[in-house]
Amino acid sequence: MKNMKENTKKTVRILLRANSTYQSEMDESLSIQRELIIEEVKKHQNWILDSKEYIVGNNVEDKDSVTDINVLQAALRDAENREYDILVSDKDDRLGRRMLEIPMNIMSLKQLGVDVYTVKDGLLTLDLGDITGMLMLSMRYAMAEKSSSDTEMHINTI
Repeated sequence: MKNMKENTKKTVRILLRANSTYQSEMDESLSIQRELIIEEVKKHQNWILDSKEYIVGNNVEDKDSVTDINVLQAALRDAENREYDILVSDKDDRLGRRMLEIPMNIMSLKQLGVDVYTVKDGLLTLDLGDITGMLMLSMRYAMAEKSSSDTEMHINTI
């Protein structure tokens, strides 16, 4: 007999991140991300794709993270209102750019009953009491930020 939770329909929303300062490249990037996510959602019989999407960095003129914060705050607000159950992106870096942002956003959504899932890594959310898992999640993003910083420094010295 299947677990009752597995049969429960889950409302899914998409999180996308614009990758370019050029509108045409940004539109293409968003389309590719969206297609990957839609294909992933189709693999899960109990997932229902909601029409609302969150697009981080969608203002090509905005160089700071104010727009990003506003979009993620909207996702958190909607989660608090129980509007959806799962947030899906193609990769985890869509949830933040700094070491502490990503695990903080993941755990904030989990506290509101929303799981975070990526096409690349699958389910990212942990049980709220899993201190070791939260530590590992934080270390993962600290290492990713260090790698990104090292790469940027290397590029700037060439």
